[in-house]
Order: sequence, then structure tokens, then C-alpha cells
Amino acid sequence: MPFYALGVNLAKQVGGQTGFNSLLDDDELDLVLKGFDETIRGTGVQDETKVLTTYGMTLNKILQERSNKLVTRVKEEGEEFIKGFLDCNDDAIQTESGLVYYCMKEGDGAQPTVANTVEVHYVSRTRFHLWNSSF
Repeated sequence: MPFYALGVNLAKQVGGQTGFNSLLDDDELDLVLKGFDETIRGTGVQDETKVLTTYGMTLNKILQERSNKLVTRVKEEGEEFIKGFLDCNDDAIQTESGLVYYCMKEGDGAQPTVANTVEVHYVSRTRFHLWNSSF
């Protein structure tokens, strides 16, 4: 089981950062895993450097295009969420920077100072970030 953990770690380092599950279909992911398996085992029949130089630029272009589409979709979904939230919450405020906030319960006690410790409850939604590399 420790070596399974190594596989999990590698997958998290590579697949988790790039969001491959959002960018590749099952057949494409199978090819990625086949390339990984053959390369790590040394059983590949193709020259690794030639494969990278032949297909690296094309792969990078495909992944960049898909990443851009995904980022655009997530951004649009976020904008729809914000619009819906603002429509449903008359007291919600959107700042010039795009931050939206809604005070659910305003305090009525003394104002805190720099020396005070305060407790704040909030929900944060951020835009999607996708790591990308080139060959």
C-alpha cells in the first residue's frame, strides 16, 4: 500500500494541478496513462524525445485552448452566480473591484481596534486557476 500512496502522490502533483479530469475525455486520459506507464517501465517503442518534439507544441496548443474555454465557462458561471445573488439579496453590495458582500448580522457593540481579536464568519468563492506548462 505504500507504493499505491506514491501513485496517489504523483497523480495529485501532476493531475491535481492541471485539472486533467476537466480537460481530457476518458480515451485521452487512457493515452496519457499509457504514455506514463510505458515511459516509467521503459517499455515504450517510440523515442521519448522525438514524441515530445513532434507532439509537444500541438499538445500545448490543445490544452491551452481547452483551458481557456474552461476558464471562460467558470467565469461566466461565477458572473451568473453573482447576478443571481445580487437579484435575490437587495442588501448585497458589489464594490468596484467586483467583491460582493452581504452583511447578515451587523454588530452593535464597540468598534474593534488594532489591539483586538475579532471573529468573522464568511464564505469565499474564487475564480478558477489552472496551471499550465509548455514543452
